[in-house]
Amino acid sequence: MKILIEVGRQNKMESVILQVAELAANTWANVTFLGLCPSPEAVNDIAETLDACRGIFLSGIRDDVSLYAAHKAPYKLIKQENGTWDQQYGGSARKDLRFRIRCGNPGKAVVTEAGDANADIVIKGSGSRQQEADETLKKVVNQAPCSVLIIREETKPQMIVCCLDQDTVSQSSMELINQLVNLYRAELEIVGITGAAGLSSEVDRRMASILSYYTDRNIKAWVRLVDAASLKTFVTQTGKDQLLALWMGRESLLDKIFSRQRIAGLAANAESSILILR
Repeated sequence: MKILIEVGRQNKMESVILQVAELAANTWANVTFLGLCPSPEAVNDIAETLDACRGIFLSGIRDDVSLYAAHKAPYKLIKQENGTWDQQYGGSARKDLRFRIRCGNPGKAVVTEAGDANADIVIKGSGSRQQEADETLKKVVNQAPCSVLIIREETKPQMIVCCLDQDTVSQSSMELINQLVNLYRAELEIVGITGAAGLSSEVDRRMASILSYYTDRNIKAWVRLVDAASLKTFVTQTGKDQLLALWMGRESLLDKIFSRQRIAGLAANAESSILILR
């Protein structure tokens, strides 16, 4: 798995980074920290922030820090031809831990880096609902080519509410949910979406397959059926102690019910953490 985590100016996001560290260690993921700055004059300040983030990340790798790197290694900034900066540390490790700085529009920078890094998931911390941060978040949710996890910094989820309505749910999506359940020591609720005629045989088989997957991994999953007509209300009422996972694939019913702008607005304003699965 390839994880991209966004770090804004003067934002060390300690609790979020520690969660990412545990997720990365459990999955042996390659990780890129992306520092965002308004202008080239602020690059050195962002570099210091990234260096602090690196220390937090490595402190969260409990079992084997050498998986990524050693503590207290010096760094050097190298400007690339495309106008980005790579923050490089000495030494070697078994998995990639990269640090990059981009200037300009923050939302565009995250989306561009997600594509360039071929990221599987973008992770973004979100606390106060400042307008500038909301616009960045909306752009990332709308345009990122991969899954997006918005982590509310104030709380950890106790329940993961997962709306998986595809005929074929990818193995990687189910494994990511599995990892998040273990990360948060959370309960899991699988939401099936029904139509006017009730639960179709296809949905019934899909739910049984998903439940079997998690049961085989000793994860107890609750099942809830929600009528498509009530889905918007159900989604918007997710509590702050929950993580809402939405499958937004090309054939997803969720993608038909919710426009991308509506999902982006939900991600910006919801009290819960949100995972957009693609």
